[in-house]
Amino acid sequence: MRIAFYCLLIAVVLAVCAAGCSQPAPTAPRLPTKSEYDRITEGMTAAEVEAILGAPVSRVEKEDMPEDVRAVWKEDVWRWGGRRQFGKDVRVYFKDGKVSRKESFGL
Repeated sequence: MRIAFYCLLIAVVLAVCAAGCSQPAPTAPRLPTKSEYDRITEGMTAAEVEAILGAPVSRVEKEDMPEDVRAVWKEDVWRWGGRRQFGKDVRVYFKDGKVSRKESFGL
């Protein structure tokens, strides 16, 4: 009886492990290309930028900042790709809903 219990327990553990292994691995964020980055120009709207680069990995909106920071922080920042220290990164700065500047690292 004990052997049957342990065999069943091992089968359940293996089934759970196999189910976990069948999940797709998380994918890295899509990295913009140099030609996509070059198409971004000052004055474009956020929708125009998203049409070229896709959805950003992160957004830092001026409205989300504390009031004392908001007084100095003049732009929203959207980021695509990885982080600067780990590879390619594109940042687009928006002021009043339009591109005010852009930066790229590692493209």
